[in-house]
Amino acid sequence: MPMTEPARALATRIERFEQAADPGLIWDPAALSEAEQAMRACAGDRSDAVTWRLIGILHLARYRLDQQLTHDAAVAGAFFAAVAVLDPGRLPEKLRGPNVPPGETADTWAGLVEEVLGHVDPATYRHVGLLIQALVRRAMAHPAPEVSERLTRLLLQESMRSADPSWAPGALGLVGAGLVRLHAMSGERGVIGDAVHVLLRAALGDAAHVGELATALCSAAPDDEELVRAYVAAAESLPRSRDRSQALLTLVDLTQARAAASYADGDLLAFIRAGQCALDFWHEQWAHPGVVAPYASGLIDWYVVTGDERSLEAATEMLEALRVAPDESARGLGTDPLVRLGLLGKRRWRRYLVTGDPADLDEAVAVLRQAARHAPADHPDRARHLTTLANALLRRAVATGGDPAEPAAAARAALAAHGPQDQGRVGAADAAGAGAQAAPGHRRGRHPGHRG
Repeated sequence: MPMTEPARALATRIERFEQAADPGLIWDPAALSEAEQAMRACAGDRSDAVTWRLIGILHLARYRLDQQLTHDAAVAGAFFAAVAVLDPGRLPEKLRGPNVPPGETADTWAGLVEEVLGHVDPATYRHVGLLIQALVRRAMAHPAPEVSERLTRLLLQESMRSADPSWAPGALGLVGAGLVRLHAMSGERGVIGDAVHVLLRAALGDAAHVGELATALCSAAPDDEELVRAYVAAAESLPRSRDRSQALLTLVDLTQARAAASYADGDLLAFIRAGQCALDFWHEQWAHPGVVAPYASGLIDWYVVTGDERSLEAATEMLEALRVAPDESARGLGTDPLVRLGLLGKRRWRRYLVTGDPADLDEAVAVLRQAARHAPADHPDRARHLTTLANALLRRAVATGGDPAEPAAAARAALAAHGPQDQGRVGAADAAGAGAQAAPGHRRGRHPGHRG
């Protein structure tokens, strides 16, 4: 199999070392430079295994010359593992095991990325970062949702841990581009939202990815030029500058406003992601309270939507650090399940009021029904949950022409749950009255020709 010129130079160096046993050939900084150039010259096909094998041999030699350099042993193992997948016949004979190497699949390549990152910081040598990018490119050649999600989570996590994350934008850019292609095939809105998130982080690390971000935004927000400009302005701003922080703060404010207006979970997630970017790329060690406080509120809303306790814990810590009390409506979150269900029901109801979509109304009713069902008889909010459910059921019956018997029954239950002096009793009575008017018997009385 033909070699590239940089790979040939590295092969010559290794051959000379094996013949002359001159350690200087291995310790020469030019050897690492040749390894990097050889990685950059890779063609992206099976011939890459030749280069990967040579780099593995180089680092194995470094480790054998100085066994304190355990990271070199790990680097050698990473490159040999990649060879074992791409072209197992090129593994050095002593390293060949009895097991059949895994086939080339997206899962295999993603698993190899995870394995390499688990043992080696890509910042150790530039060519390790280039190997990560090569593996990601193969994993995303035919993008699949599970692999994309796995790589996104892994790369974002490791890029924050790495001593020098300059390798990460290239890898994230490959995942983002794959997600854009996946969206073109599936049309799923969540996929393009993920692409924007990944490409924003790639562009914040390397402005070369701004164009890809802009392309993704055109699909994610085709009618929101203000939002597109805010994303691009943040990505184009100077790293570690006040201008970047200000641009990110603007993006946080704008995405928060969009999330508050739509009550869409995707918009809430976009806001949270913008907040996380602002925290991670702020020009000072501690981000502005104008970022932290909204971000914490977004995390509380995300807990309401998902039930993920990590979001609530992180938000609570942030608010405590700012000495800010949580919103009154959020009191009891994490200890009383009904609080979360009540807030989720309210959120779903408001989403329906924005969209008018019957599917959103059905979802709101389902959550409100769950809240009412789980409220014990002695719970202080039971009557309120029943009243809210009755109103939602009545709205659905009117909107769909459905049977009003259920909302009428829910309204009567709500009225019975209220004490004689409860302030909410009036609302429950109104719901009961409306349910009675919509009941089949009442409608037959008003419309003699009705054949219900």
